[in-house]
Amino acid sequence: MNGEQNSKAPAPNQQPLMGGGEQGQSFWSRNDKMVTRLVIVAVIIAGAVIYARSGDKPVAPSGNETAQNEQNTGSNISVTSGQDQGTTAGQNITVANGQVIVTVERGNGYTHLARRALAEYLKTNSSTELQPEHKIFIEDFLRKKISDKKSLHTGDQVTFTESEIQSAVTAAQDLNERQLSNLHQYTLRVANL
Repeated sequence: MNGEQNSKAPAPNQQPLMGGGEQGQSFWSRNDKMVTRLVIVAVIIAGAVIYARSGDKPVAPSGNETAQNEQNTGSNISVTSGQDQGTTAGQNITVANGQVIVTVERGNGYTHLARRALAEYLKTNSSTELQPEHKIFIEDFLRKKISDKKSLHTGDQVTFTESEIQSAVTAAQDLNERQLSNLHQYTLRVANL
């Protein structure tokens, strides 16, 4: 009789599993490799998202800020705080007196502003064709020239001088093939260069 009872009851350290799976193994011991793989994939995806967003910091909504004095940032590029103006496309870039003034729109970072300033500058001042790799270099060049990168708010204005943009264009045209090839990976992330 003892033999019959032992064969019918599970061993004390084994628990019956639902679905008739392998007895004696817990969920974790059966699926540890799969769980580990899922965690690794999740970490890689999160890292890629963080890396993709690290180039441009999002703009915090400005609320109802009043105009402040223009701040010179140590180069020919300056940032001016202003009231949230709710500007519309086409009314947010001004070219005057050798300056390209870009008004911050919601979601803009310094790279966005440099891209818009370059596009406006190239409408009237470019006699040579620039490859997308050149444009990526110029955006980064201009972004780095802003030494006092304070938080941007909708309605702020960033001023790029035409001479600073021309310096960036000249530097981009001096890039060698290896440098252009390296920049190609970044052009794939930007739809309209």
